[in-house]
Amino acid sequence: MTERGFEEPGDEHAADDIIRLDLDEIQGKLYRSLIVWKMRGTSHSMNRHPFDITDRGIVVYPHKTFSLGRGFIEEEGE
Repeated sequence: MTERGFEEPGDEHAADDIIRLDLDEIQGKLYRSLIVWKMRGTSHSMNRHPFDITDRGIVVYPHKTFSLGRGFIEEEGE
């Protein structure tokens, strides 16, 4: 997999689940986010969500979405 996609057509068929972790800079600050590209057999969010790496593991914020186009993180309704 390359920075923003798959190397060869059909590569995405080799896995059941694909989660992409990103690190983006907005106004000089770095933000981590993830996108579940595919997860076979289950319904999943199609949004980009911020996450943190802590000493206890990865913490994903499912009620927040990260928008690169607008350049900010926004709260999603519950």
